[in-house]
Amino acid sequence: MEQMQRILRSAVRSGCDRNSCMIAFGGGVVGDITGYAAASLLRGVEFIQVPASLLAMVDASVGGKTGVNIPEGKNLAGAFHQPRAVLMDLDLLETLPDRQARAGWAEIIKTAAIRDIRLLSLIERERAALLAGSPSLLTKVVERCVRIKAEVVEEDERESGLRMILNFGHTLAHGIEAAQGYGRLLHGEAVAVGMVFAARLGEGLGITREATADRLEALLAAFGLPVHLSKLSCSRILTAMGRDKKRGPRGLRWVFLSQLGEALIRDDVKPAVWQAELKKFIKGK
Repeated sequence: MEQMQRILRSAVRSGCDRNSCMIAFGGGVVGDITGYAAASLLRGVEFIQVPASLLAMVDASVGGKTGVNIPEGKNLAGAFHQPRAVLMDLDLLETLPDRQARAGWAEIIKTAAIRDIRLLSLIERERAALLAGSPSLLTKVVERCVRIKAEVVEEDERESGLRMILNFGHTLAHGIEAAQGYGRLLHGEAVAVGMVFAARLGEGLGITREATADRLEALLAAFGLPVHLSKLSCSRILTAMGRDKKRGPRGLRWVFLSQLGEALIRDDVKPAVWQAELKKFIKGK
């Protein structure tokens, strides 16, 4: 929020008016705060996204969600504000640190897992070439992910229905990030752990087809992403999850896979059930 105020005050001192346009050049955090500043300045000016990380290209820059974190939770202050344009240059990824690139693959795998089994199979089949940075394959994968997200957002911009499936893995991930401290675990890394847990919880509830979690875990691990959670207080995660904005009328909202490529949303999982499973997951049982 302090950075948000700095941006707004600088914009006013620079003479920005309602015809001005902000440009976000960087990763997801840069895009989120720029979009929120653009939505707030003079009650709304235009902005353009130029994502410079893989995660931002396939997820954060598309869809119009903007915001900032506060100590009580992830992105609890923000606005829906669509960018005027999103400009992507995959050459920027050549400067991306390996860890940041791996974090981006978590959102790519998430997109395939909830919506496109053929894309997921392609990623599994061409894993070595994708990790080596094949330009043609990476272009194909990024384009498909952007198209999927754009289609979902076009149908449900304000997240009142279908768009909720994009939060697969995020229910636990946001709790991890808030409990651990933002930045210690990258967003994509937290989402990877969250997806594995959601898949295992879904299997335990009889919602998710058996062996889905194993297949998903193997693919995430192959891209160097964490798939387990340890050395973190369960009580701190539970407190953070209790403040999460992803709630339905009956309770915390979970995104489950009925099978790979098909997602569904449930808010009727009793807290005692998922909390017990989370405790076992943290202990590695």
